[in-house]
Amino acid sequence: MPKKAFRHVFVAVLTLVAMLSQATWTLAGTTGGLSGVVNEAGTSTPVAGATVEASSPSQTVTTTTDATGHFNFVSLAPDTYKVSVSKQGYDRVTQSGISVFADQTQTLTLIASKLKEIGSVISRSTGELVKSGTTADVYSVNATTQDKVSALGGGGSLNSAYAAIASVPGAFVPLGQTGYFQTVHIRGGDYDQIGYELDGVPVNRAFDNYPSGSASSLGQQELQVYTGATPANSEGQGLAGYINQVIRTGTYPGYGQFQVGVGAPTFYHKAAAEAGGATPSRLFSYYIGVGGYNQAFRYVDQNNAAGYGDLGPPIAQLPPPDFDPKTQTCPGSALDANYSLCYANGVAGPGGYQLFPYQLGFLSDIADRDVVANFHIGIPHKRDHGQDDLQVLFDSGYLLNSYYSSTNDQGGAPFLGFTPAWSDAYGWTGPVGVALPANTAGFVQRYNYPGSDCCRAWGVNPIPLDARDQTRNSQEVIKLQYQRNFSSNAFLRVYGYSYYSDWLNYGPNGANFNYIGTGASPDYELSSHTRGASAQFSDQLNDKHLLSLTANYTTSSTLRDNNTQMFNSGGTRSRFAVLVDPNSINNPSNPNYGVCYQFAAGVSTPTTCDVAAGTATFLTYACAIGDSTDCTSPADAAASMCGSGPCKYYIAENGLYATYNTVKPIFTSYSITDQWRPSDRLLVNLGLRLDGFRFKGSNTVTDPARDFWFASWNRGHCQQNGTGVPVDKVNLGLAPTDACPAGYTTISTANGNAMQNVPNQVADYNVFQPRLGATYTFNPDTVLRFSAGKYVEPPNSAFEQYNTLQENLPAFLGTAFYKFGFYTPGHAVQPPVSYNYDLSYERHMKGTDWSLKLTPFVRKTKNQIQQFFLDQATGFVSGLNVGRQTSEGFEFQLNKGDFAHNGLSGQLSFTYTNSYINYDLLQNGTTIVSGINADIHNYNAYTSACAATYVAGPAPHNTNPACGLTSSGSNSASCFTVAGAADSACAAGDIGNPYWNAPIAGDLNPNASYPTYDLFPGPIGSSAQSFSAPYVAALILNYKHDRLALTPTFQFVAGGRYGAPETTPGIDPAAGCASLGPKSTGDPRYPFGNPGPNAYDAVNCAGALNAIPDPFTGKFDTLGAFRQPAQFIANLQVSYEVSPRVTLVGTFANLVNTCWGGTGGPWMRSDHNVCSYGILNNAGAFPPVGNFYNPGTTIQQLVKYPYAPYLGSVNVDGNSTKTPFNFFLEARFKL
Repeated sequence: MPKKAFRHVFVAVLTLVAMLSQATWTLAGTTGGLSGVVNEAGTSTPVAGATVEASSPSQTVTTTTDATGHFNFVSLAPDTYKVSVSKQGYDRVTQSGISVFADQTQTLTLIASKLKEIGSVISRSTGELVKSGTTADVYSVNATTQDKVSALGGGGSLNSAYAAIASVPGAFVPLGQTGYFQTVHIRGGDYDQIGYELDGVPVNRAFDNYPSGSASSLGQQELQVYTGATPANSEGQGLAGYINQVIRTGTYPGYGQFQVGVGAPTFYHKAAAEAGGATPSRLFSYYIGVGGYNQAFRYVDQNNAAGYGDLGPPIAQLPPPDFDPKTQTCPGSALDANYSLCYANGVAGPGGYQLFPYQLGFLSDIADRDVVANFHIGIPHKRDHGQDDLQVLFDSGYLLNSYYSSTNDQGGAPFLGFTPAWSDAYGWTGPVGVALPANTAGFVQRYNYPGSDCCRAWGVNPIPLDARDQTRNSQEVIKLQYQRNFSSNAFLRVYGYSYYSDWLNYGPNGANFNYIGTGASPDYELSSHTRGASAQFSDQLNDKHLLSLTANYTTSSTLRDNNTQMFNSGGTRSRFAVLVDPNSINNPSNPNYGVCYQFAAGVSTPTTCDVAAGTATFLTYACAIGDSTDCTSPADAAASMCGSGPCKYYIAENGLYATYNTVKPIFTSYSITDQWRPSDRLLVNLGLRLDGFRFKGSNTVTDPARDFWFASWNRGHCQQNGTGVPVDKVNLGLAPTDACPAGYTTISTANGNAMQNVPNQVADYNVFQPRLGATYTFNPDTVLRFSAGKYVEPPNSAFEQYNTLQENLPAFLGTAFYKFGFYTPGHAVQPPVSYNYDLSYERHMKGTDWSLKLTPFVRKTKNQIQQFFLDQATGFVSGLNVGRQTSEGFEFQLNKGDFAHNGLSGQLSFTYTNSYINYDLLQNGTTIVSGINADIHNYNAYTSACAATYVAGPAPHNTNPACGLTSSGSNSASCFTVAGAADSACAAGDIGNPYWNAPIAGDLNPNASYPTYDLFPGPIGSSAQSFSAPYVAALILNYKHDRLALTPTFQFVAGGRYGAPETTPGIDPAAGCASLGPKSTGDPRYPFGNPGPNAYDAVNCAGALNAIPDPFTGKFDTLGAFRQPAQFIANLQVSYEVSPRVTLVGTFANLVNTCWGGTGGPWMRSDHNVCSYGILNNAGAFPPVGNFYNPGTTIQQLVKYPYAPYLGSVNVDGNSTKTPFNFFLEARFKL
């Protein structure tokens, strides 16, 4: 399908290009400025009345100096200009190589000499780093440089802007990335703290702040990377800079080119065509580009990491050879101790996992299609020689991503022992929130997996063996802009745009597995249609002041449907009707409203309605339709009493199940800036910006069933004092009608802690942001630049409200958010605000083509948003304001020459970043580390030191703040009975407490500074990798000799941190453990000695502590305790001009790709393919073995250590697994 669509567009565009004349120009959609002064040589006297001409392939404009010798071009198309000054009696002065950047102003000082025989000509490199008058810290990458650096990262960004981003200082693009939305960090910021623009159109999706497209380099004239202060009037806003792609325009004379490419040994095909032109009068210009490529990916080596099977993700827990399939039980033999499946705790154990190939879930191939069209129509003025400009911009992108996920990718059906099948389910088509109707079966409908064959039989049907899970990304941008040019000193620009994007996930293979994702969620659909308008007025009031006013409006219609209905054929989601008191149905005044019942003959027992608790009696879809009889029938239920009447089933769900978001964002911004020039050397940019962010929540009130669930949740839970965690009363041994015990608070409206279904909530945030920038020009070769300002970005609209398609919304809200103090569907996640400061020294080495730029920087962010998992296997997250982040360091860039000219040229960029965060109090009075410290306290409760300060009573507690309580609430002891009772006498049958002689573990200091994490390392298996890289460098060398050019590129990354406090589970002796027999010397599970007569049998330990210290370091590792390995990549591009119209370009990607070093423990490997360490490769589904094993047990490598090696660098929002060598050959034809 993508190939066919591409072919049609390609033919149409080539036909159009052939019909258009090869002539060119008009203004770009986003423009820059050029100003300066002309002085007389020797006297510095201003030269008034001189004609100044700025010419480039994009446009040629003229103006006249005023009485003070100043000139201004406030709106120029981004390009490289030649500026000439002429006046009778003076030599003609020409300066070439002046680069004008979008949204920036360049300043010049030109010296005119009295008439001589030869005029003055000055030439500068287009890569010159000295930019007088540019107050922002911005790096510009032109099309030539974009081409030369395209191999950066390892060949996964050949056709996108990400390679160019990686070439500049301040920006860190994790190595080895491929495909859509590659992760970028700027000055220690997270990937979603960067603003993106496409020719001035902001393309950050409000839902998640992602840019929607693939950042294709097709049609890109200039890439701007703002690493620090952005102008107050910029459209794209980010806490950590922003990125703008300026689209090419037509030129006069015109141009056209066609490119084809292939690659090997990994498949790669590419075709692209571009054409641009204009009329000689430049009243019409066009640029059209169409392109596409298909690229496959291998990982680590040409065998696709076949030699790393021991690091692959798990398929399933294997049973021992003597497992009884009929009873589904382990026989109790000595073999049981080697298989986690046999352990009573159900999660932790020594292994016995069957593993997938390592690359499962990674991107296998992509198909990209792009079309760009940029038209300008000049409208001549009647009263002067000027013209206005009308722009029509169209950008369309489509990206199909496939993942290693098919049955064949998994190893094939024989390896799996089964053939993955479609996950079919049920739906209820009758009314909800009522008593069960008589014709129950007639309302139950079978539901085929979405997108599967509509006509196939329902039930177990195999997925095609080669069908891979996929995601699709589409982007359509249409921009209509009118610019009224009053003169060379003033203009008004107005534009509107429509911007559609989607991200569609289809993962039927991944739906079969519990432990991992396969690159795509089962059925995740996100679409967003953004509309916006902007107006900007700029006027050079005089030679001292350039005033700019802007106003922007943006809104978006967004739909996120994370559908998982396909999982309701069994388990808790299969239960749709629950037993209740018939007189309480939809009757809040009834004392049993919101109470469910566990069926019993005669009188049923009131209990929690929580399906996960498994105590209430439910009717399943399968029973209702007759596919199963394993339920209490409605007739049998009616024979028992539920409260005040015969039990009845209440329809509480209809089968729909999804997190569902339709929050509507409305953003406005207003700004005023003044570029003030007190003198020819000093330029000051003063700005003030006001951003308004409004989020309009959806209606979360659906029907009586939802009201029932909110009432049930409030009645069935107590709030734990200190932590704010809700606890189901059934877990406290209570009925929903019972009062909460000591240590807990009753959940009620009176106490202000009731879960409430408040619909249509609206959140408003308004932030003023003053900004200051300045440059001081010592001479044409030396400039000092400074900027300071306040910056803001909107929080993701995904975070502002949560709704579900299932009726039981409070179960989702309570589990994920209640403990943080959020008691309604709406969540006031504040916009993060940053304060940025930087200072640049820019220097051109006089008489050479060398220039450098050194920029120290500091950024301080408050209301930093930290993400946490809602569903780890599919990468589903939410975020909270948690604290203050600081990023400090410096950027350095060294340039030599120009890549387009003969000789040696090059560019070196280096960035040092020290990024850390301090956590603040959440709205419930805790911090994000409080949960970790609570788990540490619970572990400490089992030590002898904490046992000494335990206080018994109705509300047991410990006087030592470092000590919590055991899981039973009782005091600890040196021994426990096999039933879990503490026994300080250590009777003959007791087991020794493995923690008794351990020292008390210290808290995680809530006020300390910690490395920055995208996903907070909370419970075991959540996260362990910091995203910041302190040392990042890129070196690009280029040697050109006439038709031949050699361009090696090098990248180096080092210094990242990893480590988390909660990595390892431990047995809970208070939950009961069988005895293994008399203790033995050297039992590794008792590092502090066994104080009892017997050792525990881990197979039969029913409970687990939330965490124990890392057994290899002996402590709860602090955040970022260890250093990641360093990584180095080298590539080579070779180009040769076969003829004036034909050029061949060969790219040798990953000639060198190696990793080394780092710190840690025995989990480290001496393998140059291991580039990082993190949590176990199982999406947090099960933990390391900890002390859940018996002496002599075989421990599988997968769970042996608290951290696992990864064959690629850290990437917190994508995949950076190493890719092997590949060769790409491209032929370019000039038309």
